[in-house]
Amino acid sequence: MAIPVGEYIRRGWKFGLVGIVGFVINQGLLMLLVGRAGLATWLGGAIAIELSIIGNWFVNDSWTWRDRRSDCRFKRAMKYNVSAGFTAFGINYPILLILSGHFGVNYAIANIIGVACASSVNFLINHHWTYAESEA
Repeated sequence: MAIPVGEYIRRGWKFGLVGIVGFVINQGLLMLLVGRAGLATWLGGAIAIELSIIGNWFVNDSWTWRDRRSDCRFKRAMKYNVSAGFTAFGINYPILLILSGHFGVNYAIANIIGVACASSVNFLINHHWTYAESEA
């Protein structure tokens, strides 16, 4: 099967635009919760990540993959949360904690690095699993 490069580019741009909004939510909440409210980075980071995942799902589901919504809404939401959670809590979150906790990198900068590392993997998992083309 040939790689549909045009589709990757089109969806990738949409996913990226949604991701920018999600990043602003994530980073803003992180700075508010850790920098202003004084929460520990591990707690503020986890809350910020999950809330940004939820916000991104609504837009990605209704715009980025609108034409590939074959599963019921609840199942899509759960699959999206699992896939985004896998990359966010498996890549972004550890990078945030390791860089800020062990290497003295500012938590906001560490989060930017973590988000950048997780984004492409997140797109690929969502494209090929959460919103996989139906075989029918």
